[in-house]
Amino acid sequence: MKVRLTVYDAYESTLLKLKNMWTTLDLEMKDDQGNFESHEADWIHLKAVQWHPNTSFDFTKPDSYSSNVVRVDKKDKVSDLEAKLSAQFGIPQDRLIIQLRHEKSYNNTVTCEYFNMDWRKSKTVGEFASLAHGVALFVEENDPKGDFNIYCWKKEFDAEIDKITLNLIHFDDSEDSEFPLRISVDRGDTVK
Repeated sequence: MKVRLTVYDAYESTLLKLKNMWTTLDLEMKDDQGNFESHEADWIHLKAVQWHPNTSFDFTKPDSYSSNVVRVDKKDKVSDLEAKLSAQFGIPQDRLIIQLRHEKSYNNTVTCEYFNMDWRKSKTVGEFASLAHGVALFVEENDPKGDFNIYCWKKEFDAEIDKITLNLIHFDDSEDSEFPLRISVDRGDTVK
């Protein structure tokens, strides 16, 4: 397997010397003919997850629920992103709600951002730093004029307000996982 690694203008830097430890590492794979896949620096690949009732979403294990990948250009308008997601998930574009989940590690909280508000639709995707770190988009069908607090993803994320995620690392563990064990517990639980 041959791979080309891109670390946005920091090719010669060691990982420890990178200013932003949230740097995106992109790996490009060669096809069977030895050619790299087509790539544009302005492309962003985002994971998109659709709301399904009666589904348990374990956010400590992102691969535990199904998702699709959508490729957008930073020059695309938010309305273009809406059109792609609408077609991909079969949700009418005028009823599509896109939300972002922000996990704040410094205080272990989760917030929700309504992304495709009317004033953003004419803006380009690249204007929003919140998409710069390979975030997931959470989509659902709902009334865009409705109260933000009734949206399904908002309620799902709010259910975690009283939870804390513990990332446990066993130093003798030979796995290449950043956090081999992640546990979600209530904030009021004792250490026992």
